[in-house]
Amino acid sequence: MILDSMPKSVQYIAFLLMFIFAQGTSMWGQYFTLKYPNMGMIEAFLRAIPFAWLDWAFMSVAVYIGDKYKLVTPTQDTLLLIIVQFVSILVINSLWLKQAISKSDIFCFFIILLAFYISFTHAISKLLGKPIPKTTSDKKEDGDSDCVERNKDGKYHCLTMTTPTDNKTSIACSQKSHRQAKAYHCFEFKENSN
Repeated sequence: MILDSMPKSVQYIAFLLMFIFAQGTSMWGQYFTLKYPNMGMIEAFLRAIPFAWLDWAFMSVAVYIGDKYKLVTPTQDTLLLIIVQFVSILVINSLWLKQAISKSDIFCFFIILLAFYISFTHAISKLLGKPIPKTTSDKKEDGDSDCVERNKDGKYHCLTMTTPTDNKTSIACSQKSHRQAKAYHCFEFKENSN
């Protein structure tokens, strides 16, 4: 992908643009018909469904970028979704539906932003001196698979072809793939006491 060689800041910008466009179109598709109370359900559905398709297309790209470059956690994805949808609804309410926005709406928005900041920076955990939990991808070393385990010496126990190995790398494990899904055939065996 073209973003592979780009700096992290460009990857974040691409992720956020896809995310904002996806959720903005989704919210527009869900709320623009409210201005027409006499519109039937079928007509409203037919007018809204193209926006759902756009949301699906751009959100798929946003999630792909976020996962591939490890930009956000699933929790942060959800918080970002809430923020973008909330802002989109405020804009639609104000500009399209011509509804007033209260001070409570604005205050609520800043509470959501604070929650996102705390999640993204682990501010409370750092403040309280609590350990920051590692994600699954942080725990693995390069080349580790999901089923390969290390013993106390840091060696892998896995099966290559038909012979058990005890190597320092997981490459020794027999790898089978089906439609780009990697599956390692590994097993546990006790160390010789010799």
